[in-house]
Amino acid sequence: MFLQPYIPHELKFAYCYRLFLRFRTFKIREYACLASLGRADLRKLLDPYSIRLLEFSSDPTDVLTTVSLQPEESISSCASKVKGRVSKWLRDELGFQERMDLLSRGYFACTIGRSRRQQIERYLSLQSEHHGYSNRVLPPVFDMHYELTPSDLERVTANHCSVTAQFHIVLATTLRQGVLGSKEGEAIANVWRKLESE
Repeated sequence: MFLQPYIPHELKFAYCYRLFLRFRTFKIREYACLASLGRADLRKLLDPYSIRLLEFSSDPTDVLTTVSLQPEESISSCASKVKGRVSKWLRDELGFQERMDLLSRGYFACTIGRSRRQQIERYLSLQSEHHGYSNRVLPPVFDMHYELTPSDLERVTANHCSVTAQFHIVLATTLRQGVLGSKEGEAIANVWRKLESE
């Protein structure tokens, strides 16, 4: 059996963390210049924060964006950065010197993706056959659904929002060979759950 040595810090994770964000002007006041905010301009404003602008639209009262975030970025901090940059840009465009409420306090945000739950579950159900381990006595698959505890819910949900999170994690060995099976997957998941509660 071929065992590939590795260093934990060498592990790399692919991620897709996209956010749809919508906010509007304070008291829905119309600012004609807001409609002229260009995609390239907003992209430049967000570059220092490593927030990648994917889609953008604005009119005199509303700003709608789709952005790609780094894994460690929170939705609220992203919303704060985007709104802050747009607010400063708007204040400069209007020639206002002092700070004032140009944008509403709240925002609507949700993570997005092209895949839907049914598509992902169908894809995952075909993986063992596709990769040739469906007939193994001990297939290298560990599947578990964890319910959030009340303390988990309190930690991830602010008073003013609702949070739904689902993750599917794939651990693979080089050439799909080695000893990473269902028991090891369960052990890894249990360690992660333990670390999460510390």
